[in-house]
Parts: sequence; C-alpha cells; structure tokens
Amino acid sequence: MGKKKRYMMNPQKFGQKHFEILDNMDGVDDNIISNSTVPKTFRTLGLSENDDQTISVSAQLFGSCSLDSKVILTVTTTGGVQLGSQVVSAEQPGIASSGSGTSAGFFFNTTLPALQRADGGPFVLPEGRVTVDCALSGNTGISKREHIIVKARSLGLVESQLAGILNTSSGNNGKITLDMTTGISSSFGPQHGSGSGVGYAGKYWSKRPPGAPGHGFKVTLSGSVTGSITPVTASLAKLTTDHSTVLLLTSASVAALASQDLTVTYIPLDVNADEMPFDSISHTVSVPFSF
Repeated sequence: MGKKKRYMMNPQKFGQKHFEILDNMDGVDDNIISNSTVPKTFRTLGLSENDDQTISVSAQLFGSCSLDSKVILTVTTTGGVQLGSQVVSAEQPGIASSGSGTSAGFFFNTTLPALQRADGGPFVLPEGRVTVDCALSGNTGISKREHIIVKARSLGLVESQLAGILNTSSGNNGKITLDMTTGISSSFGPQHGSGSGVGYAGKYWSKRPPGAPGHGFKVTLSGSVTGSITPVTASLAKLTTDHSTVLLLTSASVAALASQDLTVTYIPLDVNADEMPFDSISHTVSVPFSF
C-alpha cells in the first residue's frame, strides 16, 4: 500500500501530521478534507473536569466532514447508568486553524463550559467514573469513547447551620419554622454546575441573589413515631425563590404530635433545581417542646 493511500485510509493516525496532503487531494487548499475517499473519524475526544461536578467536551474530527453535521453524545455513569437519552448537540463542528494558518481539521466544542443535557441545563454528575460516547450524526459507526473520573465537590454544609435557623422554642408560638433571613451558605464548596454558564455562578447559598436564579433547597421531616406528622405541604416542595421564613409545622400540628424525635433534613439544590442528597444536613429535636 502506497503512503498516500495509507494516509487516506487512516486519518486518525496520519491526519494531523499529513493534513495538507489530505487537504489538497481534491485539488483545493481550503483547510477542508473534502475528498470522499477519506473516511471520517474522530481523532480525539477530550473530557475535562470543571471542579463543580460538570465536565466540558471537545472533539477533533478528520475526514470529509460536512459543516451541517452534528455530534451525538451519550453520557453514562459508574454502574452503567445512562443519564437521560442521547443528546444531539445544538452546535456543529467548525473548521479550526492552527497558529501557522494551516487547518487542524474540524473541531467540536459545546457552547457552554459544561456538557449540556437535552433540556439545556448542564449535566451535574455524581462522583465516580463517567463515560462519554461521541458519534457523528447520520454516520453509523463513526464514534469515539472516553472516560473521566469526576471528584466529589462537597458544599461543606454542617448540622450547626441548620440548627441555627431552626426555631422550635416557646417564643415561636409552638410552630416549627426555618429562619431564612440569612439562610444557609457554603463557605468553600462550589454550587454544583456553577461554572456551566447556567444560573448563578459561585458558592452555594440558599437565598435568591438579586437578579439571579435561586440556588434553592428542599426540607423533609421524619419522626420516630410513624404517621404522626402533618407538615405544611408547601414546605416539602423545592423552594427556589427568596424566603424570610419557612413554616414546617403549625402549632396545632406540633401539639398533636406524639412524644418522639423529629428529624429535619435540609437538601440543597443544584443549578438545575435537582436535589443534592449527598450534601444534605439533618438536625433532630424532641417533641413535645418544653414551654
């Protein structure tokens, strides 16, 4: 097999070094490999962690790729769990040139810093191994797979923060409420998805920053005596707007409780308003209260 034929048939191996030869095979030096005899291929698929449990994706393509092609991405986590359906990128691979003015082939990069879900929000990934399969739409068999280890990025919330805003005293008229005037914030951990370009960027905070989406939270109640708790329904919903006070149990509901330990659990939300159970904090109180 001649050298040129080897270059043509294996652009993944030879495309970078001999790009100009493959580019000029159609008689035009236009930084595009448009000869149909050169098979399309993914030369590289790059995954990088954004330190907020999201990843960014970039891919380099060689061969007679067309500008109307799109990339299909499939994300799978540890244990073979696929996160949603396949995602067809909104972006199309574009021609990229190196500093010397010669083309480096087609490149694909997502518009946001983080890989997006089908609904436009970022994939906020669990800790562990993440696999990304990248395929070219309309081209069966043209794909590449890479793996990355996503590290846990704890928000660093602690029980004392919840205990500090939980009101259960006689001065609260027998109710159980959360004082969200200050709210709960992370001193060092990033808001999961904060670097994705979606929502508020920065450390987690339960309150709604001015002009920005609230990070949000959810509260759950559980007791040691089954079936005796009647919480205020709204308090169990995901709360993504600013609140000064959240009512968990009315005084009548508290008075009706059998003696027991009551656990209040605070679950922060990520930028997609999805729960982050591994960053939840809990605090236990005993009822009835001493007045």
